[in-house]
Amino acid sequence: MKTAVIVATVNRQDHLARLIRDLSQQTVRPDVVLVSAPEAKDLCAGIEGYVGWVVTIIGRRGASAQRNAALDHVPSDTDFVFFFDDDMTLRNDYIENAISAFAVSGEIVGLTGNVLLDGAGSGRPVSFPEADEAFVLSFESPSEISTKVAKLYGCNFAVRLNAATDLRFDERLPLYSWLEDLDFSKRLAQRGALVREFTCFGVHHGSPSGGRTQHLRFGYSQITNPVYLWRKGSIKSANAAVLIFRPLLANLRGALSGDSKGARRARLKGNAMSVADLVRGRLTPERITTF
Repeated sequence: MKTAVIVATVNRQDHLARLIRDLSQQTVRPDVVLVSAPEAKDLCAGIEGYVGWVVTIIGRRGASAQRNAALDHVPSDTDFVFFFDDDMTLRNDYIENAISAFAVSGEIVGLTGNVLLDGAGSGRPVSFPEADEAFVLSFESPSEISTKVAKLYGCNFAVRLNAATDLRFDERLPLYSWLEDLDFSKRLAQRGALVREFTCFGVHHGSPSGGRTQHLRFGYSQITNPVYLWRKGSIKSANAAVLIFRPLLANLRGALSGDSKGARRARLKGNAMSVADLVRGRLTPERITTF
């Protein structure tokens, strides 16, 4: 089985270096790692030591655009493509266990792993020592049986390439591309089963860099992108409502108290701008590129 890994990266050099190290130490090492970055300065030190195994693609900006650029370079004989955020770290048997999970049934077209710690979800970045400790502890607990899921978590997932050869990420979701993974996985789910594989362990560090630090833009996308995906038909109205009101309420609470009041207020302002554009009938995801 041949595997390719795609990593879209921006200004996370230390995390990128750790992820490439983790990939190089996998019990089943991927055949190629495609690193897509806007500029050469976004690459990590030492990446030149992996020439021939790590392929760098420079010039596109935005998670969707960068992932699509890398997809265009995936060898045609590849069986499985893995997508990892640049601030993921992996247990050394992640890819081996994913391949085994795909082998259970040809109906499985997409797989997402078991995130032990999620700094992006908790709002507190996870350190490398914390990740290493979590991996040690993971060997001591029995893994759950894989289960079917409705979507894949964008920080770590894999697809069966022959079921997704023509699929691409929506580039109308620019820059941070909020919810591009949801849109992609919903379209993939029309072609087979999606599963969560509990033996594929990873840690999502939630590095305080990248798109979520552009809080005004991110706030605009929190409202705009669910509306866009609902209009597109990727999600139902109930799903869109949850995706809109959950962060909106979090921003309202955070704007009043807590350590991140400034960031939450900027996101709330972006939320308000999105609602105003929705009322005026000029709501488009691309508008975040103008401010």
